[in-house]
Amino acid sequence: MNNINMTDVLNFFRILNAVTAFIITVCSLKKSNENPVFKPIAYLTATLGFWNLIRFFLLQTKELPLSFIMMRSIYTCIAFSALFLFYYAQAYCVPNFPVLYRRLMAVIPIITCILSITANRHAFFINLNPDLEFFSIEFKPFIRGPWFYVHVLYSYALIFLSCTLFFIKMFSPRIKNRKAVIAITASLFLFVGMNIIGTFVAQTELVLLLSLVTHFFNINALYFLTSWDMDQKGIYHGKKDFFQDFDQPVLIFNAKNELLEANTNAVQFFTALTIPIKQYTLYSDIFCDRFFVPIQSREQTAAALYFQHRTTGKVFLCYQKTVLNPKNNKSIGTTVIMYDAAMLGDLIQKIEQNAFTDALCGCLNRSCFELRKEMIMQHAAKPCLLLVADIDDLKKVNDTFGHNAGDEYIQTCAALLTNAINTSNTLFRIGGDEFVAFISHCTESDAEIIVKKIETLCAQQKKPWPVSISVGFSVIERADADFTLHFTQADSDMYAHKQKHKQRSASQEGGK
Repeated sequence: MNNINMTDVLNFFRILNAVTAFIITVCSLKKSNENPVFKPIAYLTATLGFWNLIRFFLLQTKELPLSFIMMRSIYTCIAFSALFLFYYAQAYCVPNFPVLYRRLMAVIPIITCILSITANRHAFFINLNPDLEFFSIEFKPFIRGPWFYVHVLYSYALIFLSCTLFFIKMFSPRIKNRKAVIAITASLFLFVGMNIIGTFVAQTELVLLLSLVTHFFNINALYFLTSWDMDQKGIYHGKKDFFQDFDQPVLIFNAKNELLEANTNAVQFFTALTIPIKQYTLYSDIFCDRFFVPIQSREQTAAALYFQHRTTGKVFLCYQKTVLNPKNNKSIGTTVIMYDAAMLGDLIQKIEQNAFTDALCGCLNRSCFELRKEMIMQHAAKPCLLLVADIDDLKKVNDTFGHNAGDEYIQTCAALLTNAINTSNTLFRIGGDEFVAFISHCTESDAEIIVKKIETLCAQQKKPWPVSISVGFSVIERADADFTLHFTQADSDMYAHKQKHKQRSASQEGGK
């Protein structure tokens, strides 16, 4: 009865391990989008889950062929779980490990997998014992070939190497959360110890139970301890805000201002400037006086600092953002984004240009007019002409010829005004059919010449509709800066001009 109970307990832990492993796999894959160290955890827990699940079904069967297939699958899971454990240790402890070496490490597990799958065709890996007629694991139903021992030695070599990497990491002088690394190292040594005892020393039910409990502990420990590690959490939450494909250099520092992670653009940028940015390099060693000169600015704050590179002379804006732990809202690090100030200036200039340009005419718009009018009044070279222009009969053109024709009429008038005043930098469209312009060094006689030029240009247009612009102006003298007064005068003059145009148009239609 006790044996049956122990068997049930062992089977329960195998199923529990499998279910837990698959849940941790899904959680790790979700986190791996921001922190790549969780990807090998996902693969490792998945292989451990299949290992326990297949082992459960293996002990339920009495069919030799089926048990043979299951045992081959278990060996494949063992080979790759050792490989993924090493990948996890490498990603955690040696993040800059060469990709080529990572791939070479997988050669033997891949060969093991191939030889295991094709084991019924050769004696390199494992064969069925020909003396047995039914499956019973107690009677040694399998004969192990030479490659099986290569598989065992290599798997344990990877496991021991993983433990060694964490052991070295544990004594590293720069670790934000040493307790997490110590706990991970201890759990790995416990995992290795129980597997060695279960494989080479004894396979009693108690040892099997302890091995399964160790599996369960490690499946959870690797995931939760990695999440607990403040350095890993800093990378994870930092990348949630600033992704790897960010167009600018991005650096993530821990709470001790030690570098945790740099995106590809940052690595390329600092490598080109021969500035070392290895993991755990201090912020003060990267942005030090040897490489950068701080620039004082009125806009400079603790979150936005300006630096000039000593060799190239380029100026950079370093924008800093605190990385917070969402559980307690405490700082766990800082992200730094670097912007080339020259590129930033071009971007701001383009944004300003788009914001202040009238989309239809290409001249300045009303927003720009409201922002600049007082400044122009005060600083423009005097005498300065304030010119107000209004398109005649725009509504009539819209109603008769359509709004496309109306848009063309507006564009035509804007082009005429630009030509007459000889600049578009001070021509503003402030309404659907109304324009304002400031013209420096312009007297009243100069203004009359401009008005006549506008009328001449209008008369030269050959459109299906008459082109006509009513114009009024006011001359701003040196000591006179009351914008409202001058605008009212120019606007009244424009309406008087418009009345003359209407009377002329009415008399022409009456004569016809």
